[in-house]
Amino acid sequence: MRAAKDSLESSWRAQREKRNNMRSINRLPEELLLQVFLLGKETEREDNYFHGHDTSRRSGSKMQIQESVAQVCRRWRSMAIGDPRLWNHILITGPNTFISALHFLERSGPAAPLRIEIDIRLLKSPLPATNDDTDPWGVWTNDPDSNYQQDLMPQILGFLVSHGGRPSRWMELAVWTKSILPLLVVLDFLSVNSMDNLRSLLLVDCQWHTFGKGVSSLPSSHRCVTKPGLFDGHPPLLHTIKLMGMNNHFLFDEGNLNVPILSNLTYISISSTLGEHLPPLRGIHSLLMHSPRLEALFLSTNWSDRSLDASQDRALTPVSLPHLRRLSFRELQATWGVRVLQMVDAPGIESLSLSTIHGKEVHSIVSYITYGLPGIRENAHGSQPYRPAFPALKHLALKFYQGTHSALVALLRSLNTITRLEWELDPSKRGILPSIFASPGVCPNLEHLYVLGASDVDIVQGVHALIESRAPLKVVEVHPHQWRTDGKGLKRRLQKSLTVRCFMGHESV
Repeated sequence: MRAAKDSLESSWRAQREKRNNMRSINRLPEELLLQVFLLGKETEREDNYFHGHDTSRRSGSKMQIQESVAQVCRRWRSMAIGDPRLWNHILITGPNTFISALHFLERSGPAAPLRIEIDIRLLKSPLPATNDDTDPWGVWTNDPDSNYQQDLMPQILGFLVSHGGRPSRWMELAVWTKSILPLLVVLDFLSVNSMDNLRSLLLVDCQWHTFGKGVSSLPSSHRCVTKPGLFDGHPPLLHTIKLMGMNNHFLFDEGNLNVPILSNLTYISISSTLGEHLPPLRGIHSLLMHSPRLEALFLSTNWSDRSLDASQDRALTPVSLPHLRRLSFRELQATWGVRVLQMVDAPGIESLSLSTIHGKEVHSIVSYITYGLPGIRENAHGSQPYRPAFPALKHLALKFYQGTHSALVALLRSLNTITRLEWELDPSKRGILPSIFASPGVCPNLEHLYVLGASDVDIVQGVHALIESRAPLKVVEVHPHQWRTDGKGLKRRLQKSLTVRCFMGHESV
């Protein structure tokens, strides 16, 4: 009886495999099918991994595509497991992921370049917290999670090396932690190992705005890196860095600012830590000078010491950056920000983001972007000729803009090439959206509008004002939370405005 059952199951399995082999995708040559798998793997990883100032991680805890395709059928499993390129992404989120990481390391073979991700920001210590009110650093150095992550990091790095993941194979390293302490262990590791294949480096202290007070201020027992720099020698292939919560000490050699620690970069994202001095302008200038193919620059100093040393308050020669396309400023000190703008000669910039820059700080920066001058008086808006710093701009993002109405109108008039506007407003301030869009000459080429924080009434009136101005608007996008709250009502109101647009002869949505 058992033999008959086994024979029947074997027959069914053979029939299923025969039908499966006849499917169009399985008639593809193995080389082409593998390319489909690889394309799916890369596409899965492209979700703002290096997104500006964000601390998000590219891939979540879901099963990766190579694991999924290996479970479809025996042919796919054999192909997937046999190709090391599908298994070179090693993700560790704690000791419980060592076994999975080991499988990936084994399947990646002995030589394939590796992408290492270590995300332990949410890893909890099994020990309770201890508080010492007499220790000003107690909230940090006595934090059990930070200390646990710091103690675990050497184990993680040792595990990778001992199982074939030697540092010379690493093409990408991305690390997220709760505090700077575990990152110091990583920096110490980088300084004594050859990283000749490293292309991109991402180090993120996910609570840099809460705990970070600069590495130089840490108690000596928690400092494991003393010399300037991230590496013993510059990795020759390194082109991408994202550093959040890192001390200036690791990026700039104060003793020789004219020679950058890093060079030949195409992507730079730097977020200074709490209490740290503003990054030295000569250091920034030298970094740009030695990165002529730079494509994206993100700078955030919102938790830095806002005072500017007198030696920094002087313009430096402009640096030609013909490949720069993305520029993002977050909470920049006014004079420092203008000095950076003055050194960036990049007429090809297509995307600009200004985030939570307040009052006087935003006035000088916006004035320079609009007129090419940092100190335009409020009553001069409209009479001064526009000389936009970025004449090819297509995408503008504003987050909690706190400048004046007239300065914003002048900015949007001067940047009349933008086709996409992302605007995050303060929900407590009403009427800004329709008031700005009703101003003549604002956003005449706008096609895509993304809004967060505005009321439904303001969104509808703002869209109506754009339509009345004959802007070629095609897409109105609101934040998902707002859409869930009153999506149907907002859509109904917008449709009334879009009817006017069709009546006026514009292309329908």
